[in-house]
Amino acid sequence: MDTLCCILIPGLETLHTSVLWSLNKETQSRIKAACVGSVDYSPLSTFPQVYSFHVSFWLPNDEQTYKDRSHQIFTQLVEVLWNICDGALYSVRLTDVYTPTAPVPPLATLEHDHSDTRTSHCYEIKLKSYDFSLSQSDANTVENIVRKSLPGLINVVIR
Repeated sequence: MDTLCCILIPGLETLHTSVLWSLNKETQSRIKAACVGSVDYSPLSTFPQVYSFHVSFWLPNDEQTYKDRSHQIFTQLVEVLWNICDGALYSVRLTDVYTPTAPVPPLATLEHDHSDTRTSHCYEIKLKSYDFSLSQSDANTVENIVRKSLPGLINVVIR
């Protein structure tokens, strides 16, 4: 039984594709002989791994309405993530909004005095890259950079 042979030859973009898809053994052998040593195969997954992490922070207390403040924080967050993740940002999703009904007692370990009712947002951030290999270690590094950068860049307090 004949097998179907498909060989991609660099520099032969103008060659008719019917020659490359051939059941003819003679054509297959000539194409293979021309390509020996010149074809590099590098597997690339069509379904790369998705890494996710969550980040929670208290929104700053200011005079803006909640809707305006939330939109502004989300826009700033996505901009910061886009710059940090270098093309690996897959999605950002608000997963939880928390506003305590009673004042939150300040903890002795925290350096801020927020005994009022603040609003907290939790975002799920997913990383995925079709352009380069992304490992769990890379995702952890991005997560650490994000957690250290957010307080200074968008004026929030990480929970």
